Amino acid sequence: MRTKFVSVIILVFLFSVGCEDETASTNNNSLTNNSSVIPVRTDCTVHLNLDAASESSVHLSGTFNEWQLDDSWLLERDGYTWRKNITSNPYEEDGGAILLSPGEYQYKIVKNGDVWELDYTNPYTAYDKTQQIENSLLILPDCSGPYVTEEDVNIDFSSGAATLSYQIYRPGDGSKIIEVTAVLLRGEETVETDLDFNESSGIVTISAQNLEVGKYKIALTVISENQGVFERKYGFWMEEEPKSWDDMILYSIFVDRFNNGDASNDAPIDGIEDQINWHGGDWKGITLKLREGFFEDLGITSLWISTPMDNPDYALPGDCDRSFSGYHAYWPQAAREVENHFGTVDDLKELVQEAHSRGIRVLIDWAANHIFIDHPLHEEYFGNQFWFNYPGSILEKEFWKNKCGYLGWNEYALTCWFTEYLPDYNHRNHELLKMLISDAMWWIDTFDLDGFRVDATKHIRSNYLRLLRKSLDDNVHSMNAPFYMVGENFLYDYGVINEKISSSELHGQFDFPMYGAIRTALLGGNSNLLSLNTFVYENLINNQYITGLDWGLEGSISSGTLMGTFLGNHDVERFSSVAAGQANGDGCQAFNEPLVSQPQEDSIYQRMSVAFGFLLTVRGLPVIYYGDEYGQAGVKDPDNRRPMEFSESNMTSAQIDLKNMVSLLNKARTQYPSLRKGSYDAAFGSESCLVYLKRLGEEKVFVVLGGNNGCQVQVDIKSDYLIPDGTVLSEVLFGTDTITVVNQKINLDYGPWTVRVFSAE
Repeated sequence: MRTKFVSVIILVFLFSVGCEDETASTNNNSLTNNSSVIPVRTDCTVHLNLDAASESSVHLSGTFNEWQLDDSWLLERDGYTWRKNITSNPYEEDGGAILLSPGEYQYKIVKNGDVWELDYTNPYTAYDKTQQIENSLLILPDCSGPYVTEEDVNIDFSSGAATLSYQIYRPGDGSKIIEVTAVLLRGEETVETDLDFNESSGIVTISAQNLEVGKYKIALTVISENQGVFERKYGFWMEEEPKSWDDMILYSIFVDRFNNGDASNDAPIDGIEDQINWHGGDWKGITLKLREGFFEDLGITSLWISTPMDNPDYALPGDCDRSFSGYHAYWPQAAREVENHFGTVDDLKELVQEAHSRGIRVLIDWAANHIFIDHPLHEEYFGNQFWFNYPGSILEKEFWKNKCGYLGWNEYALTCWFTEYLPDYNHRNHELLKMLISDAMWWIDTFDLDGFRVDATKHIRSNYLRLLRKSLDDNVHSMNAPFYMVGENFLYDYGVINEKISSSELHGQFDFPMYGAIRTALLGGNSNLLSLNTFVYENLINNQYITGLDWGLEGSISSGTLMGTFLGNHDVERFSSVAAGQANGDGCQAFNEPLVSQPQEDSIYQRMSVAFGFLLTVRGLPVIYYGDEYGQAGVKDPDNRRPMEFSESNMTSAQIDLKNMVSLLNKARTQYPSLRKGSYDAAFGSESCLVYLKRLGEEKVFVVLGGNNGCQVQVDIKSDYLIPDGTVLSEVLFGTDTITVVNQKINLDYGPWTVRVFSAE
């Protein structure tokens, strides 16, 4: 059946056999029989398969059988596998499946009657009521309603056409589908569309024409004859080529310090120093820069903005014997209220929609480790250790004993407080996790967000992150609009960083090891580019077996992984000031000494250009901290959060050159997939010259980085590059240089601090 309404609400009443439509793809008279052709959902049965070894028996024991060793929960051995099927569908045809009501159940695997273990095949866990025992978590959906899966997304950018198809499944009892409703949304505006339903297969196809660039959502509702309902929104992007997060370049914005678009919400706090006060940056300021084309000019394709939750409006004690404002937005005092200094709900919606209309994704900082002490949740459960961790003292006057700095950031990582007015969530509390996940879904749905940067993952238990990821996958992730969740664990050890990365947890974490390698190689006046090549081979290729960026096919980390790579962020000293020798490591330097000036040495910005040359041509999601594109100065927090400078009249020529280089590199990375996803192969390496080939399919691109002594070398073209003599390599950043392959060699002659990218097309 095919129907069209300008109102964009498309209804298919499958029980109404008298509704004749000449455009119908099938005969309406067969609709009363759709229960015999549309498939029934099968996702309500869990098939438990455990590797079998020498154990003589394996039971399941849990809340479903009051933790007894019940032989009805004895797994059956099938060769080298122990098996048991569990279902919430009473109509399940497998007579051997154990029937349970929909819901959640905690359980353990019991081997030989006395060895109790977590189910290693199930990533989801929950703590018991005592919060002392972690159990595996069985999650059984309610099968009384219909179900939908995505099938295909087809975008014809040239005509602005989109066709999307979904497979509808009948409820577990086989009830007929009687109604399908679809609304196509661009932001909060409805868009005209068509719906075509094939009652023989259960495929619903939604199509639209003349769509503008941007993000769209299809709100799909399916109702069955037994009044079961399925509702979900599916996102997709109208853009020239489909993009995933490994195609993005992420720009990190400290909202308060970026751009003031609305002076009426500034409200600085009286009596505190300027550098730790509110400066007036807001969401309208970012929207203005979007409309000016600032981000597109720089080649940025995604934005990471500060935590949007409301923070206290008064100053609070902090380090260095100062009182601070909450300008950084890491003191959330409300679950679903926006930060008034940043603007209104409508301001944030406008920002996101403006970004989406330009193909730019928006990711927010997600603070899930703690809340502000006056948050309603803490007031409700004040002193309740089942909701908040009190590792040092439960007495309000002794909350300072709960601080990480007092107890130990590592020893008490999962329970300590960042400071005495930031109670630490007890992530063992399953009820709390459900609330936090519900809040996360609210923010995503209300503002149409595209990703989370999860703050302080070192301090958050995996049981929360995994259940959050499940909710994202079930309710937000779409084939053409994937939701990205990257964590921040301020460590230089891949072994620890990778612990929270998997197909059921974080998609990636910030790559502090690579950050350290880049700074070590280029902060000093004498470069060590060979160390960057060593880093790639020792840490990525040889150890993690990542030769390209398709982590789903190779690498020791689970599929879907994408690390965030960076040169600076809001927690570290700015590259330019460290390179200039201005940073002394004192955490109170910005208060105890005069603020450092912007470095004037040209080579500092030239070194940064080489650092960006590496960052933007290797694997990962590049993250550019606001102001780093022109080498903003700053020592430790809060000095590394200076106001953004937009006027080039206030920059030196070397800073402008750096900014231009970053823009050129960003655009080259977007233009050449091999730079972001291709395999890495070193062609030449020394302390002052690094040449490597990035290759993806037939596309081959050489990257040339010159250090303090330049890059004057002859480079052999390896036979497996398949680049014949006579091939002309064209420089793609500046479009001026060419190099011809002669006798399977190329000659390079570049001075100090050089970045060049050559295409072998």
